[in-house]
Amino acid sequence: MTQEQEIELVERAKSDDGAFSELYDYYMPKIYGYIHKRVGDKDAAEDLTSQTFLKMVQHLPRFDTEGAGGRGVYFKSWLYRIATNTVIDYYRRNRPTEEIKEEMPLKDDAPNPGEQAASNEQRERVLATLSRMPEKYSKILHLKFFGDLSNEEIAAALGITPNNAGVLIYRALKSFEKCFAKF
Repeated sequence: MTQEQEIELVERAKSDDGAFSELYDYYMPKIYGYIHKRVGDKDAAEDLTSQTFLKMVQHLPRFDTEGAGGRGVYFKSWLYRIATNTVIDYYRRNRPTEEIKEEMPLKDDAPNPGEQAASNEQRERVLATLSRMPEKYSKILHLKFFGDLSNEEIAAALGITPNNAGVLIYRALKSFEKCFAKF
């Protein structure tokens, strides 16, 4: 979906249930996937996704597609910011007591048992590395790679400049690389 199509759809969704349904159908799987990667629990991810879209509905009439100062605000960034804040609130209320586990396989095709074991081990290493990193680095890597956001969208979601987002991504990747090598 182009930014122009998104802007037009968001404006229509403020008063048209059909347009809102289109927005929901387009973004729900992406937001659910992003949240599920962050919390690692299917039920919690479903609840947090619902909370995210509820907050979106409550605040959509005030969403300004023109943005402050004419810069424009990406709806996608705004929605991911809501999702990120919802996850942060969840962790503030529910401090995790055990390591986050990944339940969904990364591949759709059926690998042989050796490939499956290697894949599971690699995924465990990635998730363990992310869980041991500073929160600001873990969050930005989740947005970049699990949320599939551009640097500009990440900047808008976190309230920082695109250059700062790029620097943080670079530093986060270097930190990830060092942490990952230690496993």
